[in-house]
Amino acid sequence: MLGNKLMKVIICLGSFLMLSSCGSDNAGGGAAEFTTVFVTAAAKTLRLESDVITGNTCTNNVTTGGTVSTDTVDVDLVSTKYQNVTIPALPVRVFKATVSYAPRNSVSPAIPDQPFNVPDDILPGTTTIQVPVVPESLKIQLVNNLNLQPCSTTVYEYYVTINFTGTEVGGSGPSRDFSTNMNIAIADRSGT
Repeated sequence: MLGNKLMKVIICLGSFLMLSSCGSDNAGGGAAEFTTVFVTAAAKTLRLESDVITGNTCTNNVTTGGTVSTDTVDVDLVSTKYQNVTIPALPVRVFKATVSYAPRNSVSPAIPDQPFNVPDDILPGTTTIQVPVVPESLKIQLVNNLNLQPCSTTVYEYYVTINFTGTEVGGSGPSRDFSTNMNIAIADRSGT
């Protein structure tokens, strides 16, 4: 009888240990778990219509005027303190941030990741930052090197992931990744 009870305890403990080891160190769904807080990111724009040349006019497939400028989207970085942690919530410092692009159709060429800076530490609560998702330099590269012609009907479409890697300032844990997603359609939209 004692053997049966001992066997049941061993099976329960083994099951608990197996379940607790499942998954990664991150919370999933684009969240990162740190010692005192967990952090998520959420793009406020789910689909951006990016204009390569803003304010240009097209006559007989020739563009005149207009400017090339960076397109940004607002991203909410939300740092939430764990309820059962008695020490004050620590800020999170993002030391790596990139925008990654996955083509959504056969017309859209592969483009390199675009790094950007997060200006301040993320404090508990919500911090909204502007992320340059289509920088001016990328628009110029698309036109000069990747055949996105002004005054054409060509649209390059991408599934975009905005990636962050951060660490708690004053914490003892390792760095963690968190991210958000959106879609971008890049074209020369005449007259806009």
